[in-house]
Amino acid sequence: MVSRAGGTRKCPFRPDTESARIGRRPARLSCGFLDIARNCPDHCLLADVAKILAQKSGDVIRISGDATVFEAVKAMVDANVGAILVTGDDPNHIEGIFTERDYLRRIAVEGRTSRDTTVREVMSTPVIVVTPQTTVEEAMALMTDRRIRHAPVVDGDQLAGMVSIGDLVRLQSSEQDFKIQYLTEYITAR
Repeated sequence: MVSRAGGTRKCPFRPDTESARIGRRPARLSCGFLDIARNCPDHCLLADVAKILAQKSGDVIRISGDATVFEAVKAMVDANVGAILVTGDDPNHIEGIFTERDYLRRIAVEGRTSRDTTVREVMSTPVIVVTPQTTVEEAMALMTDRRIRHAPVVDGDQLAGMVSIGDLVRLQSSEQDFKIQYLTEYITAR
């Protein structure tokens, strides 16, 4: 049951909890709900890249810049990913990123062969990265503005993972579903 002044409401992001309080007047919050008081729990805060990483395996596909493009494409196909990080001896040092787009533009169109070309010759640099604290909205805006589909996630000097525009859209879509359900229940006073 929901009380419109001072009661509790199930959090739309964690329906098993009743920790979000409803304030006396609407307050604009980071969680996007106008009626949750300022003591919104951590799981109601704006979604960030860390939330996506928590749902992923954490394995980042990497390859040396000295490897051939054929080896990189094979690794990408085997892992069913659209991008691979190019790292040196230190797996946390990102030299570049090689994507499907790089293959099309720098191998297929230029008439090179994937077995004779090294990844270092055709990788994209510099690499645009995000942090675990980057919000989903910020990451989407960055990817849209820079016309990229993949971004490594760097926490300090450590590589934490990789996110794609698809990961961001999926999370945002699921959160929109929760918001719609929450508002519907609020309106119908369930």
